[in-house]
Amino acid sequence: AAPTGPAAGDGPVYEMTLARLLGRGEPMYLRSAAGEGQVLIPVSARMKINSLNLHLEFTNSISLLPERSQLVVSIDDVVVKQFPLRPAPATVIEDIALPVNLLTPGYRRLKFRVAQHYTLECENPAAPELWTQIDTARSRLTLRGGMQPLSTPTLARLGDLVDEKLWGEYAVNIVTAHQSLRDEHLRWGSLVAQGMALRLKFKPLQLSHVAATRGGSSGGGGSGLDQTALKGRDNVFIGTSAELSGLLPPDIMSHVGRNGFVGVFPLAGDPAHFVAVISGGNDEDVTRAATAFPFMNFPFPDAPFTEIAANEIPKFPAYAAERSINVNATYPFTYFGAQTTTLRGMSSGDVSLEMNVPADLFARETSVVELSLHFSYGAALRNDSVLNIMLNDRFENVVHLGDEGGAVYRDYKVSIPLRSFRAGRNTLTLVPNMTPFVSGKCEIIQDHNLQFTLFDDSTLTVPNAAHYVRMPNLKLLQASAFPFAKQPDGAGFGVHVLANDSRTIAAAWMLTAKLAQVSSVPLYQTTVSFGAPEDERHWLLVGPVGAIDRKLLAEAPLNSKAPFTTPLSVNSDEGELTWPGRIVRGVVNRFRGGPATSEPQMVRITQSGGFGEYAALMQFESSAIDKTITIATADNAERLSAGVNQLVQPEFWSQMQGDYTVWRDTPQTVRWQLAGPAYYEGDIGMGGWLEYLFSHNPVFWSALFIILIVGLALLTRHLLRRYRTQHHEPADDLATP
Repeated sequence: AAPTGPAAGDGPVYEMTLARLLGRGEPMYLRSAAGEGQVLIPVSARMKINSLNLHLEFTNSISLLPERSQLVVSIDDVVVKQFPLRPAPATVIEDIALPVNLLTPGYRRLKFRVAQHYTLECENPAAPELWTQIDTARSRLTLRGGMQPLSTPTLARLGDLVDEKLWGEYAVNIVTAHQSLRDEHLRWGSLVAQGMALRLKFKPLQLSHVAATRGGSSGGGGSGLDQTALKGRDNVFIGTSAELSGLLPPDIMSHVGRNGFVGVFPLAGDPAHFVAVISGGNDEDVTRAATAFPFMNFPFPDAPFTEIAANEIPKFPAYAAERSINVNATYPFTYFGAQTTTLRGMSSGDVSLEMNVPADLFARETSVVELSLHFSYGAALRNDSVLNIMLNDRFENVVHLGDEGGAVYRDYKVSIPLRSFRAGRNTLTLVPNMTPFVSGKCEIIQDHNLQFTLFDDSTLTVPNAAHYVRMPNLKLLQASAFPFAKQPDGAGFGVHVLANDSRTIAAAWMLTAKLAQVSSVPLYQTTVSFGAPEDERHWLLVGPVGAIDRKLLAEAPLNSKAPFTTPLSVNSDEGELTWPGRIVRGVVNRFRGGPATSEPQMVRITQSGGFGEYAALMQFESSAIDKTITIATADNAERLSAGVNQLVQPEFWSQMQGDYTVWRDTPQTVRWQLAGPAYYEGDIGMGGWLEYLFSHNPVFWSALFIILIVGLALLTRHLLRRYRTQHHEPADDLATP
């Protein structure tokens, strides 16, 4: 939703499609006699909105009666426009000016509601010809406005200042006193970037590193700082008081003492943006302030600055991301933010629970997640009324609401296979579909009895499971920041910045910010350094390809021998095998990780070409430290910075997978391969490893087990006959005198 250009007197113009606001690309269908759908419009307190226009494109059924069918557009249930639904023309394109006075800060509900009829007589309210389709890709909102001057900013308002509801990209400068940085600056910048990204929630952070330039008092509010590079963005200054002295006005620097310092002030010369200051008397003080910054999510203090004397941060267990579920645990629905909810009518809505699942959870074939539901439903429901249970929009199970007298259930057990859950964020949705008992032709249909209540003391129980997963896998990185966020404080995560220039540094900060955003917690114990990876951490390397150590690069899936997937069949013709040969081949295939056809075959071409306009992300295991190495690289720092700016966008980030992903300037250019050798992360012991193999091919191992049992029985029979022959004389010999 970047600004598309200025409009005279109205400020910049921002556009956002309804598909972007919904987070999915498919059209919106409004079905039945009374269907509805909605889109949430983000409205930031920092923006002055001069106008907001809705360009709406929709198509309705040609079977509708125009005198009884209409589409109503409303904002927070205030009607702003009505359209008759006519069979000709069935496609409508309209522009609607939405009332600015209804756009108060927060998320405003833009609702589309239809009344659809195909006859003046009695009708089936669920007839298939009752539909209207809104084209969410072509329908869009156009906002004209801009950032309004800030009132005196305070730390309590940081959530409003760094706001995911802002239209357009959110860009921030991290400013240091010098161009060349120390490891301490890298860590401080990483913590600040994470704090900004966590406040933005799902919105990508665009970040630049700026070395302060002394240029007199040109709008500097008494400072010796040239603010040319600072205007038009929010800015965060990091450094000790000695480093920042002379760059910021004396009325700010006078508050920086011996403790850690966090402050926020207006940007002189640009009242629509702010300056945040993370400082202290020495490195330890600045580290304390920078560590506190991503955790400051409560509106306190309501003052421009505060001193950080100490941080008491508890030790977090592994896999403790927000709303995460782990093995051998039971969670009430309140843990996922649910409250007791009553749903009414035929189109009653649903109850959704969002949860995070560890990326390396080993799901046995028989393992199930058990729901213990406490719910009630009304009387006189038709026999086909059900409660559908969906996981990530996929049907998993159902509860029959079949008691005509209504019912109340406690501890109603419903199971979902553990393997149905995916790594990272999952959405569990309970959708009641209730139909009135009396619904015949020309009969009055009343739906006041169609009521379903789900109580928040319902629970979800995760079974016993192991943590074991095949690597490399960039899909796990994009879904849950695995393996870097396995420890939710980042204790097992290191970032190696390969060059001491602003573009490379900003790229490293943006990636750590994105990983914190994905994991939903600050990775405050992450090591960020210019030094090469040495200790046993999982490392992220960021820099131009020419700066990567040659020995390390030799282990990467892409080095001078570029991989290309072969279009040829990888099956070899071994001729007809006997059944013992097939068993032996199956055993060999299982213990070497699968048959030859399970992995793509690569043609490797030794070459000396470069990435050109592409940036790349690679993942592999380092033989030196036996940990995962992930490299973000490009031919030069400029292309790397642009590539990372693109990668953190949802349409790029969501396509990462394999162990080698490259991309250019559009999401359509993203390509990936699985080119390197496999390895495994986790420890499940010999028994668990055998179970892992069994669960991935239960039919084969069951057949092998039966064959072994039969073989053992035959061997036992043979040994018993041999024993009898050797130790017992035949009956005829005993009868001989």
